[in-house]
Amino acid sequence: VCPKSVAAACSRALPHQKRPLMPAPCRRACPPDARRAKLLRFGTGSTITGPLVLADDFQCAESGLISNIHFWVSFKGGTPPSPPQQVHLSIYSDMPAGPLGHSRPDALLWARDLPAGQFVFNHYGDGLQGWFDPSTQIAIPEDHSAYFQINCTDLPDPYLQAEGTIYWLAVRLT
Repeated sequence: VCPKSVAAACSRALPHQKRPLMPAPCRRACPPDARRAKLLRFGTGSTITGPLVLADDFQCAESGLISNIHFWVSFKGGTPPSPPQQVHLSIYSDMPAGPLGHSRPDALLWARDLPAGQFVFNHYGDGLQGWFDPSTQIAIPEDHSAYFQINCTDLPDPYLQAEGTIYWLAVRLT
């Protein structure tokens, strides 16, 4: 995940795109990488409950405000059941790896709910992907190819990140 515009890519089109989907400027391109995404269901006592949450950790490379967040999603079967009506964004501190060898989100530092109209939902590209539901443990290889980008720009009361700090970005769509 990129600093400044978390998970941002440059305003130039990537090789598989016909046109760029995000405004400039950016620090570096961070195209989708399904191997790094982590689907989490926060457990009892957590701040987030309910539907599955997509979360990933990132290390801040430069202190400053996070005013734009861009991320990619895909859906079982390839087509969203309907466009998202709300995006919930959360930034957490990092709980370093414990006995199981994995770090995880710790304390909630910042959260925003963005209703439809305050984010942009676009088809981003295609590439064969499998599907895994951690709540049922069902895996479907080569289930779909379409993936989508959600751009949340000009966030109200942006989060001030500190250089060198590891954070977690958590996203929930409803």
